[in-house]
Amino acid sequence: MIILGDNPFFGVNHASTDRASGYYARLKARDWSSAHATMRAALAHGVDHFMVSTHAEAPDLLSSMQADPELRRFRVIPAVPYLHRLNGLVATKGVPAAMLASMDYGSLARSLVTSRSAPAASLAAFIAREVDAVADLDFEVPAIALQNIFVDLLLGLGQARHLNRLAGELGRSGRRLVAITMNPLLADRLLDPGTILCTHYNLLGYMVQPNLDGFRRWLAETRREVWAMGVMASGKAKLAEVVADPALYRFQSLVLGASRPASIQAFVEGVARGSEALPANAAQH
Repeated sequence: MIILGDNPFFGVNHASTDRASGYYARLKARDWSSAHATMRAALAHGVDHFMVSTHAEAPDLLSSMQADPELRRFRVIPAVPYLHRLNGLVATKGVPAAMLASMDYGSLARSLVTSRSAPAASLAAFIAREVDAVADLDFEVPAIALQNIFVDLLLGLGQARHLNRLAGELGRSGRRLVAITMNPLLADRLLDPGTILCTHYNLLGYMVQPNLDGFRRWLAETRREVWAMGVMASGKAKLAEVVADPALYRFQSLVLGASRPASIQAFVEGVARGSEALPANAAQH
């Protein structure tokens, strides 16, 4: 499955400041026409999942999508929490008030009963506030992605159990937990087997941990569902080489940040050709 990523629509490009500046100019003008054109191209090529961070501009984009019958077909995967918003609340209101303002109290009560863990319940309530803002627009929300700064902080602190309890909470509501991480090997050891990992991978080794060879060995052995992001290395990788990489087809999903309809078409068609060219069972775990 190919998932459309939101970075280009919000002025984010990890490798090119020139491209990011162009995206950001459209963002300031609240001009979503380019984003909508890319989304329509995605739908036309069978891409109907959209991963979006829940930052300040996201509601405006999602509302513009909700007003368009065609774009309402997207299944939305919110990437939460948006910690810059929380930082702003902490700076202006202090930690206790910021946390109280960021929680869904109905979710907190339900989670306390089911998980019997105050930290896990607080985490679920914290996330529910942002997820509900997406679900209230009538988009289907099949999964929730936790931002890597949050996942990796909890893993580093030895608090993986809270993420595992959160995965259980989401499972009871029919949703999957996607853990975005820059430490996939550690996350694979510590997180519940049903949790999806989403991590950087590209054949250039850009932002791939622990290194390209080590990652590929792990990917070939793990039984976990893994999604790849950054497969085009922010435009630095060549599409022909990307789709010829056998490791690409060991991922269950690919998150693609594309700003142009032609890029969507080229990627989808390239992946289809690359998959067909693989030997039988070469992409199976």
